[in-house]
Amino acid sequence: MAVDHTGSATHVRRDDAAGSLEVTGAAAPAESEAEMTARFEEFASLLSAYGFGELQTKKLQPAELPQEPCEAEAEGVGAPDGAPTHCRPWKCSEGKKQWSMQQRIRKEIHDLSDKEFKLYSDTVNQLYQREEAADQDNSTHLYDHTTKPSMVNFVTLHCASHVGHSHDNFYPFHRRMLLDFETELQKQAQDCSVTIPYWNWAVESHKFDQSEAWRGKRFGKLPFEQECVEDGVAGGWRYVHGDGEDMCLMRGGHWNNWTTDHYRSTLPSWTALQGHAESSTYGEFRQKGELWHNKFHCMVHGDMCSMVAPRDPVFYSHHSFIDRFYDLWQEKHPAEHQECAGCTMLPNFGFAAATEYVGALHPTGPGTTVPVSDPSIWVQYAPETYRPDIKFEEEQARLNQTTPKLKYNCKCPSTNGMSGARPRNFLRAVRRSPWVVGEHSALGAGAAPPTLGAGAAPPTLGAGAAPPTLGAGAAPPT
Repeated sequence: MAVDHTGSATHVRRDDAAGSLEVTGAAAPAESEAEMTARFEEFASLLSAYGFGELQTKKLQPAELPQEPCEAEAEGVGAPDGAPTHCRPWKCSEGKKQWSMQQRIRKEIHDLSDKEFKLYSDTVNQLYQREEAADQDNSTHLYDHTTKPSMVNFVTLHCASHVGHSHDNFYPFHRRMLLDFETELQKQAQDCSVTIPYWNWAVESHKFDQSEAWRGKRFGKLPFEQECVEDGVAGGWRYVHGDGEDMCLMRGGHWNNWTTDHYRSTLPSWTALQGHAESSTYGEFRQKGELWHNKFHCMVHGDMCSMVAPRDPVFYSHHSFIDRFYDLWQEKHPAEHQECAGCTMLPNFGFAAATEYVGALHPTGPGTTVPVSDPSIWVQYAPETYRPDIKFEEEQARLNQTTPKLKYNCKCPSTNGMSGARPRNFLRAVRRSPWVVGEHSALGAGAAPPTLGAGAAPPTLGAGAAPPTLGAGAAPPT
């Protein structure tokens, strides 16, 4: 059975019989509400064909945790195996293990040591090398904790995210996806400390293309033209396209002007993002936040500018930052932090209510706990210490205050029949004129320019003659 999935960036065709994924077409325009509703109804029909019947949003049932006997005052941590007790700490109370939430602390990518990033990079590569896991269900792409999904499985899940884009489900859908990817990393590394580093690209949006994140020790090169990724985390990665063609992971190109100030200015600064998080409602925050998120995707371009973006590890650090931005909005709006008026359910995750992954503010510390009905994970974002934007913004403010403004008082003659219109190069000519009055004057601050009497010819200099000079206090010739 072949199914067409239409995403906000590309058209994705998934053939369940062949187990293939084909991505074609250019960027699609944003959907209207009516188009989204029609697409969702079509998806509902598809799920009905798989035997799901009526769609329902549902709360998650609390997991049954083992009440294992233990010695007094003993404590420990659950194994990183994806089970309900995955990486959750426990303490012995009344002879039984009492489980608490796993704490996941995500750091900004510039704040990771090379050793920490290498552990992350090695683990991501091990997920890439996994064989694609068979779906437990062809429509939801769910996996239990005994399954080992690969990077390809996460790409497939993202391509089938019908209500995860251009919809209020955007933030909770990607929050859940990040949690699942992170769990797989911890399972693979057998290390509960492995988390997804977030990349706050907003603190260096003024020099996006020059970021250390594009060095070989991090994500690898961001090329000017579209090229295969050959260094960094995903250096040399290849995927099999839907038509069976072996293709490399692609990045770069499309804009061909990302070194210009105009290109850089398309991404907001961290100051602007913080201001938006402070003042917006959830609806405004989601719409504008998703727009900025889209811009980043297509500035990286290549596979990132499509629904197969999870092929590139940059995707996860980008979305980790987007989730950090969402966490900031929730922190600034404690009374409305669970607001998600348009949220429905997440078909890719067992039709759980999207509000389960809106989460709840932790009662005693920063960060968010998820899911709401059965909190098992506490996600925190370590504040970024890498802040090049502060110096950049201070420098811009200083220049704005100290840059001299040239003054002129001139009524220009008519040009091309437009009375009073200035020639196109007027301001440039004024700035270059040696007789501009002011501190840039050739005569010095406060000096008046020479004037010519009626009908007089301007003075000329003979060959090799030096220009006349004026002594201090001398009047210019008339």
